[in-house]
Amino acid sequence: MSDQDDQDDNKAVPEGMVKKVRRVKGKRRSKQSKSSGEGAQSLLEQGKSLLESMQHDDEETGHVAIQDQLKRLKERDENRDLDEVWGSKKKSSSWIWMSLIGVLIPVIGIAVGISILNKADNSKDVELIPNKFELDTPMETSLDQEAHAWFHNKQNSRNFLAEARDILKAINEADSPSDITKFLRPSPNREKNPVDLAKWDVPVIINSSSDTPWSLPVVVAEGDTSANARGVLSLALKREDQEKIAAFFVYEGDKLLLDWDATTGWCEIPWSEIRAAKPRKAKILRARILKKAGYDAIKGDVSQSGYLLSSDDGSQFIFGFIPLDSDENQKNDKALRDLLNYGQLTTKLKGNLRVTVKVRYGDKSGRGDRFEIVDYLHEGWVKP
Repeated sequence: MSDQDDQDDNKAVPEGMVKKVRRVKGKRRSKQSKSSGEGAQSLLEQGKSLLESMQHDDEETGHVAIQDQLKRLKERDENRDLDEVWGSKKKSSSWIWMSLIGVLIPVIGIAVGISILNKADNSKDVELIPNKFELDTPMETSLDQEAHAWFHNKQNSRNFLAEARDILKAINEADSPSDITKFLRPSPNREKNPVDLAKWDVPVIINSSSDTPWSLPVVVAEGDTSANARGVLSLALKREDQEKIAAFFVYEGDKLLLDWDATTGWCEIPWSEIRAAKPRKAKILRARILKKAGYDAIKGDVSQSGYLLSSDDGSQFIFGFIPLDSDENQKNDKALRDLLNYGQLTTKLKGNLRVTVKVRYGDKSGRGDRFEIVDYLHEGWVKP
């Protein structure tokens, strides 16, 4: 603008009028033209890149004419949105395989689960097999086979189980001891332990043979020969008041008999009285036995091997010991240790097994506060 124009601009503006000033922005056009040039250059580079990629894809098929390249470029642009959504053929096939695997894995898992449940149901069916001899007490030695030769005849096994149930039913319904004497095994202690139906005041529940757990233990007197081994039929039962009881049967005189002494757990001094009675004379005791290292002790210069003896239901117990001061006592202690697998690294420690022993209170001189195990008669409660 000239100096004259500046002077004209500075002239006073009449009242009521607004002076308009025009401002020229000289750089706007240059920026727009520059931006347009960069956009065109970018599009040109993108097209070139697409053509190069197409040429690279077709290297294996040879040279492709420019017109064909432009045609493919146009087709690629038209299908671009669809291709971006679904991916290329290579990507689509991977996606399909992943989907199939995702569907198949749950199906396989369900099939495996059903198979496991079926196997579990089948195992339950096996437990209901009436003859539980092979499940509970497999024959492992010739001693077992010989002692239970009377039971091994498959034609008689079911008959013996049925006969045992009939004997139990007769005892439940008996009005006097004479009604059941013929079903009982003779005992040398019958005078000390007469048949008293008061010991059977609550009847036992008699189920079918298939629902009654049974086993075939073998008992041998300690120090005796295997020729005198006794095969026993044992039934696990419950009384009507839900008290557990084991009934023991032997085969004598070509017939099955109930061992009254073993079944009633008879002791020369009842468990409820033995601690108060403190007998100085050795008495027969049917007990369950358990051993731990903490039960051992040393009195004076004599080592004592300790045991816990309890009643069948565990409500009564005493601490017993065997003084290891003689060969006979050491023999009894070893037999009990072997019975319980005590001190053996390769076998599991057993506990609460039934044994029949003789005990007295204190040691030979009547001293001490524990019961001495004078003699180990036999494993279990049935006399061999």
